[in-house]
Amino acid sequence: MFDSEDSASNTSPPGIQISTILLRQSWPWYGRWGSNYIYGTSTVLCGLVYHLEGRDDTYPVMEKRHNPDIHTALDWLKRTQNSDGRWGERLETYYNPGLAANGPSTALQTAWALMGLLAHLPPVDTSIIRGIRYLSPTQIKEGELSGSWKEDHYTGTGFPNHFYLCYILYSQYFPMMALGRYTSLSGYRSLKDLDSSVGNHTPKYALHG
Repeated sequence: MFDSEDSASNTSPPGIQISTILLRQSWPWYGRWGSNYIYGTSTVLCGLVYHLEGRDDTYPVMEKRHNPDIHTALDWLKRTQNSDGRWGERLETYYNPGLAANGPSTALQTAWALMGLLAHLPPVDTSIIRGIRYLSPTQIKEGELSGSWKEDHYTGTGFPNHFYLCYILYSQYFPMMALGRYTSLSGYRSLKDLDSSVGNHTPKYALHG
């Protein structure tokens, strides 16, 4: 019988090695299907969490050793957080990497960054709290778009430097995923009281060591 977990464990090391080499080239990870380095870095961080020392069946694993490459990626996400607590990145980064994580704030890219951070850091981390404090209150509360987030920028990638897409649901389900992971880690039963209590709640998991 095919065991998907065993298969992933057997095939992942080459991918992990390649990801590590790319990071050591001084840039964060490139994003193929979303713009751009925020998306790529978050995706790799979420994947690498399963291959760290101390892995168990809890997602994410809070008690583990971070290797220097992961610390570099986490620090990069923290450094590139905008002053309003969000993240943003322009499409121009595909031909000018020097603009990585430089751009107007969006709910979608904020969600990507939060997912990467939440995979390795406790929910009481300052950068995480700042991002969540933006993401939850800015959800549209009334009308036909109630429960969604406004998205004015293209963040989906068709072919880099040629054309880009607006995946309508990207800005909906990624923020929901980020809020869901934060809620789970923080011990909330729902998002009902999230707006007023972010950062003032005892987390379900704590970072040790």
